[in-house]
Amino acid sequence: MKESIFFNKQQLQIIRWYNYLYTLFFEYGVWFFGFLISLLVVSGLIMFPIFSEVYGKETGDTTRIENQMRTSYMDQRSIINSFSGFHVQMLGGPVQSLTGGFSSQDNLINFSGLILPRTVLIDQAKWNTYAEPILNSTYDKNLINSYFLDIFVAPLQKTTLNSKPYAGLPVQGSIKQFFGLSCLDTISAGSFVCQHYVNQFLKSFYVYDLAGVGGNNAMNDTFTVNTQPIPDEFFTIYEKLKYNSNNQKRFCSGILQYLQYGGKNDSRFGEIFSDCGSEEYATYTELRDFLTIKESLALGYVDAKVSSSKLLNEYKLFVMQQLLYKALLASEDANSLFQSYLSFLSDLLLKESNRNGELINQFTRDFTYWYNVSIVDPYLKDEKSKIDKETRNTLTTRLFSIHNGNKTLNFTGLAKQTTLTIDTTSTLGTPEKSNSQNLEELFRANLPGQFRLTSLVNQEETESLVVKGLDRDTDVRLEAVIKFDGVKLYVEKVSISGNKALESFVNALLERDHYVFVKMLQLISDNLAIADQNSTLKLDLCAELKQKYPTGLLLCSDSKIQIEKGQTEQASGTIYTFLLQKGSLIGVEISDKILETKVLQNLDIGKITKDTLAPMIPVIVNYEPKDEISGFGMKEQLLVNDKFMKYFSKAPKKVEVSGGSVRIYFEVEGINFIGGYDVVTNRLAPISLDFGAARKPIIIQKMELNLDDQHRDELNAFLLNPINYIQKINPNLVKKYFVDGKLTLSQENK
Repeated sequence: MKESIFFNKQQLQIIRWYNYLYTLFFEYGVWFFGFLISLLVVSGLIMFPIFSEVYGKETGDTTRIENQMRTSYMDQRSIINSFSGFHVQMLGGPVQSLTGGFSSQDNLINFSGLILPRTVLIDQAKWNTYAEPILNSTYDKNLINSYFLDIFVAPLQKTTLNSKPYAGLPVQGSIKQFFGLSCLDTISAGSFVCQHYVNQFLKSFYVYDLAGVGGNNAMNDTFTVNTQPIPDEFFTIYEKLKYNSNNQKRFCSGILQYLQYGGKNDSRFGEIFSDCGSEEYATYTELRDFLTIKESLALGYVDAKVSSSKLLNEYKLFVMQQLLYKALLASEDANSLFQSYLSFLSDLLLKESNRNGELINQFTRDFTYWYNVSIVDPYLKDEKSKIDKETRNTLTTRLFSIHNGNKTLNFTGLAKQTTLTIDTTSTLGTPEKSNSQNLEELFRANLPGQFRLTSLVNQEETESLVVKGLDRDTDVRLEAVIKFDGVKLYVEKVSISGNKALESFVNALLERDHYVFVKMLQLISDNLAIADQNSTLKLDLCAELKQKYPTGLLLCSDSKIQIEKGQTEQASGTIYTFLLQKGSLIGVEISDKILETKVLQNLDIGKITKDTLAPMIPVIVNYEPKDEISGFGMKEQLLVNDKFMKYFSKAPKKVEVSGGSVRIYFEVEGINFIGGYDVVTNRLAPISLDFGAARKPIIIQKMELNLDDQHRDELNAFLLNPINYIQKINPNLVKKYFVDGKLTLSQENK
């Protein structure tokens, strides 16, 4: 070896050791340390604080809460299922085991096809005395009366169950950050680490309060309903994961568990379940509809939506009947409950007729017939009830239609569907009587005391009543034609003795709307003095326009309205001419022909009805060609007004467009609001209290209104009592800014 010539033996040994070390550290060591560093990086990512906080402890909070929820869910089901014949269809509230029975609230419980009401206190031995005759259809009105007292009424006086608050784990920050799923938006979405996060998310997301994201958990006590929607990012996560069939299946299963354990429903879940298969979708829709009933009850109302499920329809009927009776016992104003109950019942009968199939079973039908005759009708006839007479008359006519059926809507009334025989002096009539005879009895029962009836003739061929008599308050003799529209008795036409001007005016109003008899008498009283002075009577539309355009209204008659806008001392303004026929718009002419062309391009005259004419005239007069930046023109303005007329029964006070955003100023029960409006989704949010010039508007946190049929009942709850509606969402705001039912700005709040 050449090295031996220059180096001694000791030096050669050092060189050999150096070669060994060089090979170990610089040839093999590079690979070893590279692998070690990679391993440390991966371990660091896995042990990242988000992961260790949320997922790292399989025996920690997540697993503990999941086990608690599952155990509680199964325990509550097993309490009911342990009693012979009882089966829990859906669990939504507390259950308590009692000696020989159980108590329950907000649970859908089935006993061999017989559904229990919302709140029950069951004694198995007593229950069996009712179950056998009901299931064998050998019951009568006496048994139903006892069943009502024991099963519906007794629990209201004894049961004090309260639903436990939802105990989902809180989510701090955004969902993606909290669960480590921000990686889904990067090129590393398919990496081991990212997929590990996905797997852990799918294993446990249903035990978290998804509607309380960011530490904003509104479900902090028994009586609070979380109105916060689930964040959009939850649904974007699904969009990322749905292409993997296993992930999609686990996602759907997780949502069902989330709802079963008490999580908040979101309407967008339906879009997810449309991808999950027909069986999962059917399970979800039934659970969704049940939870909707529970959530609406917590907000203080029940919607009138009819389900395709017989079990849910029967449950909702019993819920309404129990809730209504509870309100009557407490002498509360039950008007909104009556409206929902009768709407639901009439819609159900109509849908049964259209489908030619049953949506409730025979016992529910018989029980409802007994309930209406024994509870509802006597209350509506009681002069001491909390509901005013005019409203009671309207509700009675609606009940009358449910009882006897409606030829116009083509459904059969409960009186012809029941197997019960009930002796009654009710004004609802009996199936043996003709419809006109029942109409006569209904009219006589609701006859105002001020009217002295001299003649009443049934006209069966036209299904109407011809009424003659004297209005004592005005000393006016009249003849009126009365018809029934399925909801109320209304005056179709009136003849007034010796006063053709008044007769013509009142009939013009009757053409525009269905007025009940007592309201028609009020119209006569309100306008008699003008007629006696030989003054010209005009439709109230003209008075409204005169107030809005004191100098601009040039002409207002039954056939033509002319309004001038923008006139000055130096020049005339633009003249708008509206051509009318029987109260409906048939044409629009504008002196500015360029403007007229643009208006007519955007205006569908056929869609402007008698009811929408008044608010639409100002829309047309105030129209300006579309702002290309905002994209908001007449079509959009018409859409806003149409939606408000449909769901609010009046137009908004003002619509503003700024920078592409739309703000709507509107008023409900004397309270002024401002709402941001999305013309695509027809959603009002955010919504603020409007104090005018006194101070800046105050946003009502968590409040939004959707102007569509699906949310009609929620809208009605807001319109009936806006303060009560806001109270349930934000009680502190009501306490701070409302005094004696009025919006008030105290000195310290300015």
